[in-house]
Amino acid sequence: MTFLRQLLANRPVREQLPFGINERVKIVSINNDPRKRNGEVVNQNTYINFVKFDEDDAKISSKEFSWFNAQHDSEYLLENIATQLTQLTHIMNAYGIDEELDPTVGYESEEEMIEELSSKAGLKAFLGLMWEMFSEELSDKIGPDSKFINLKVVTDYKGKYIELPKVGNFIEEYTEEADKEEGYKSTLTLTPKEVQAKLKATQPNTAKPDAEGNKPPEAALSGI
Repeated sequence: MTFLRQLLANRPVREQLPFGINERVKIVSINNDPRKRNGEVVNQNTYINFVKFDEDDAKISSKEFSWFNAQHDSEYLLENIATQLTQLTHIMNAYGIDEELDPTVGYESEEEMIEELSSKAGLKAFLGLMWEMFSEELSDKIGPDSKFINLKVVTDYKGKYIELPKVGNFIEEYTEEADKEEGYKSTLTLTPKEVQAKLKATQPNTAKPDAEGNKPPEAALSGI
């Protein structure tokens, strides 16, 4: 892949990746470089740029997703870490990597791990290792010339922000129409809860926090 191809692949597409099951999507880039907004470092990691293509391989929509850094003193610390690890593992699996993303292998006990993650330095090291492992597994499998995948995109509980599902698989290998055998069925489906959340964007008075939504900002997945 040439630098020009990478530059063109990362050129912004004005149309945002839409809610639902998107076919013919590629991950064109991943990075973990610090970013600033209004002079402040953005508290997020693992930026993944998804682009959807039409049948003529022209880019039609895109979305960059990233994860809020878990906070070392949050009551949702382990839950937030587990959610991100699960989501990144799903992405790896769609590219033929069978193992889980597991940056916990260096700890001798659960107690040691929790103690390390409960400090700013320990959590920073953990998140850094997570990125290194994810990047090492995926970097040579993505890009403008990589294979297509299908991607499920949902909204937050208010129907306001586009995000990747926190529960269940959301990504699978794309199958060309000509290669779909009789009875082919995608493994990706929208749940009634996800559809209802999307509708809340047009019915703002019904947007109330649910079990997943009533959490602090670091629990949310966001795109920049």
